[in-house]
Amino acid sequence: MTKLKLDWSARLTLAGLLALGVNTAVAADEPAPCASAKIVSGDSCKDLKVKFDLSQCKGNASVDGQVKCASGVGTVMAEGPGGTYTADLKETWGGTWAVSGPVRLTAAAAPAAAGTASAPAGAAPAAGMATPSGAAVTFGGAARLRYDDNFAKTPTGAVHTNYTSLRIRPTLNIKVNPDVNVFIEPQYNKTFGAVGWPPSATGVNTATASVGEGSYTGSADTLTVNQAFLEMKMDYGLSLQAGRIALRYGDQLILGSADWTDNGRSFDALKLRYTQDKSFIDVIASKVIENNKVDNTPTTDAFPTDDDKDMNGVYVSWNVNDTLKALEAYYLYIYDARQASAAPVLTGTVAHPAYFAVQGLRFVTAFDNIGWKGEWAQNVGSEGTEFVSTGQKDKNDMIDTEVSYNLNDSMKSRIGLQYYRAGQNWRDFYPTAAKQLGIVDVVGRRNLSGFALRYTSTFSDRYAMDADWFMFKRTSTDATAFAINSLTGIGSTATSSSDDVGQEIDLVGRFMPSKSLTWSLGFNVFMPGTYIKENQGTASGRVSHYGYVAADVKF
Repeated sequence: MTKLKLDWSARLTLAGLLALGVNTAVAADEPAPCASAKIVSGDSCKDLKVKFDLSQCKGNASVDGQVKCASGVGTVMAEGPGGTYTADLKETWGGTWAVSGPVRLTAAAAPAAAGTASAPAGAAPAAGMATPSGAAVTFGGAARLRYDDNFAKTPTGAVHTNYTSLRIRPTLNIKVNPDVNVFIEPQYNKTFGAVGWPPSATGVNTATASVGEGSYTGSADTLTVNQAFLEMKMDYGLSLQAGRIALRYGDQLILGSADWTDNGRSFDALKLRYTQDKSFIDVIASKVIENNKVDNTPTTDAFPTDDDKDMNGVYVSWNVNDTLKALEAYYLYIYDARQASAAPVLTGTVAHPAYFAVQGLRFVTAFDNIGWKGEWAQNVGSEGTEFVSTGQKDKNDMIDTEVSYNLNDSMKSRIGLQYYRAGQNWRDFYPTAAKQLGIVDVVGRRNLSGFALRYTSTFSDRYAMDADWFMFKRTSTDATAFAINSLTGIGSTATSSSDDVGQEIDLVGRFMPSKSLTWSLGFNVFMPGTYIKENQGTASGRVSHYGYVAADVKF
């Protein structure tokens, strides 16, 4: 017999639950072959509309589901005969969403016995319960454990890194009333064994081990807040989000949450949204760097000498019909009024204030088994700043388009052909990398053109895979290739006149032993082309490879 040893805090917690009459048994999910779930509309998670067919379960033939998503996975739930029906959702490489696996049924809990005590005022609410004020509280979240092994070889040398990281993002959603909602998503992120930098007696930072050292302060243990915002619904289809928000739009080519990275990305922002059916207009005002909270010496015209850095803009998305699922337009800009010498400045002392914007169009279509989507964007900005150098107001646009086909075979296979091109003066805004142009991330979008073949397949409810091939060329041989930050040049045009940058192959396999856990194994190789080989000074070139093993948990 297996024995379970509880510490005193666990004993008290369990005793408290029993004293309150809380049912500590966990309801198990059972397959519900009588039910099915289908996505009827929506291109992104926030727009998904999913319906359950419960007619064979003695229920209705069309029941709306409630969708929750996080980091490319999600669930949809609906109440029906016998309890709660649940299905898993996943985001494919094409950015669309699909139902993954069969529908499950969680049996309804038995009613509490007469005389059961209720929680006293001020007690912490359990998941799914209500606070004493009547606010509905729900818990959820996601966690990721990943081992990375990256051997990057560039014209300037080779860098080999390998490490294990953990990221946990629990979520707390408080529905105060139908019109007011509070959402909190803390984030704990840690690289295993990362050293801390506590101050020594002389005031100099000193590296120490992550365990077993008396002077370790835990400064490398990063506990932050990924999202925390207040959401208020108003009349005429208006709503307002205010706080720390992970902004992501479309395929995240321009503005994304960068969830592949250890920390991700979010903004301190106000987001005003107007919604009509499946269409919306977002007006965004965010503060990237605040310099005016503390005393700031004004100039003779009473304006501070070191002002703020803001990111603002408008994003419009129109759902025309089931064929033209999205027609979108946007204008997003950065206004940086800090001193030119203020950190962080990308390229040293330059003229300020600096203005940098990106304007663009995007569409998503679906014709039975054929999908087509595309995006065009162009930079607008002040020359002579860290964003746009003098003489770079042309050749600063990009295009990315993809045609895909669902094979409708037993493995739910999908193939796609992608084309991308960016001018030699293109600058990225806040995109999500490690997805659109390969996982190895040797080259960035600037001055890059090429094709990609993509394939994805779901062998069963437990096994799936992606296989992608990329071909990279320089759009113009007058400029170098660039790194993913769109600023750092790779190689020299004087060393090579070839446009052949290289090729990449990405292979990713996934194993889903349960609805809550996904294991991923990736092996990705970048093979240098003539341009990089000649800059490396080797005839055969040095191949870059990146592998990883990850466990993603949603709860």
